[in-house]
Amino acid sequence: MPAMRVAVGLPSYQEADSIAYVVSQVDRGLTHLFDPADCAIVNVDGNSPDRTSSVFLQTPTRCRKVSLVVTDSPPGKGRNVLRFLRYCNENAVDLIATFDADVVTVTPEWVRALLTPVIRREAHYVTPLYTRSRFEAAITNHFAYPLFYGFSGLDIRQPIGGDFGLSGSLVNYLLQRPVDDSVYRYGIDIFMSMHAVGGGFRLVQAALGHKLHKPTFHKMPGMFCDVASAAVAVMRHYRIKTSGDDAGHVRPGIDDSSQYPHCQQAQELFKEMRSKGAELEPIYRAWLGSDSSSLRATLHGDAPRLSSETWADLLAAAVSNALWRAPALPAYLFAERLAPLFIMRAVTFWSENSTRDPLSVHEEIVGQAQIFRKKLLERAGLRA
Repeated sequence: MPAMRVAVGLPSYQEADSIAYVVSQVDRGLTHLFDPADCAIVNVDGNSPDRTSSVFLQTPTRCRKVSLVVTDSPPGKGRNVLRFLRYCNENAVDLIATFDADVVTVTPEWVRALLTPVIRREAHYVTPLYTRSRFEAAITNHFAYPLFYGFSGLDIRQPIGGDFGLSGSLVNYLLQRPVDDSVYRYGIDIFMSMHAVGGGFRLVQAALGHKLHKPTFHKMPGMFCDVASAAVAVMRHYRIKTSGDDAGHVRPGIDDSSQYPHCQQAQELFKEMRSKGAELEPIYRAWLGSDSSSLRATLHGDAPRLSSETWADLLAAAVSNALWRAPALPAYLFAERLAPLFIMRAVTFWSENSTRDPLSVHEEIVGQAQIFRKKLLERAGLRA
């Protein structure tokens, strides 16, 4: 491999129990590809009280380590990632990657998979492809993937994920884009992915295998609002692409897990969101522009019931409203209004798919994205 300046960023907050493992795996991956003297592993920490930065610095590596502590407000993962990207830009780094600091399944091969397409100039941006349980990645499956597919025409399953490869030119472009507040929190991944497409950068997807990290179910409503808000804010700066190039993606895998680990929590969250959704019913009807018996059944029924077809139609109506009918509407307000329907869709999906075979689960997720793209293009008056 040719020598070049390389940096891998680890945004963190209270990851003292996991960051040493990630650092060790990243160091091994980098030293297999490059001279360690050309590499830096950069921890950008949100001023953790649990010694995350100290553990990072004490972990033995062959590559140089850089510790940056961010105390700016609002705090969040996106704030840390943007600080890392500025570090790369200031130091003329050519080859960049990010890794979540709490991933317990990262291997040195992940480093190779994310960086090699950029080294070979096959892509400016490499997104991850994880093997997921049907109960994981609800925001990806039911919002980020269909939205990204509808916006770009690219069948890339992980526009959000945390582990990415980037070129220096893409980093420079991203740092010049306007930043919505949600990007400073969990909206950073969709912000990077959608700007990469909107800016005409080449994307590919790398298969990484299973991604296991700390439980995130309790964060899902907030994470959804950040992702949805950031996505709409970015989309307002670009036109929807009516066709997509071959992204070189690998077909995703759904594992055969049938365990429903957060069943009780999901049912309780469904009841809360059903109540909020009922209050927002007039807004949903305004988005759709017509009555919907299936929507009424969802908002007023006792069981989770929001089909992929109805959800895709509602999502297309909501996004088209936010983009074209009410472009001055704050993106976060749009996201908060959509959140109850997203939760209902996620819980419906989990309830209905606990025993189905992985292929049919995958096909439903892909079909949902295809319906959304068709509906969104129709509302935009465009054809694929």
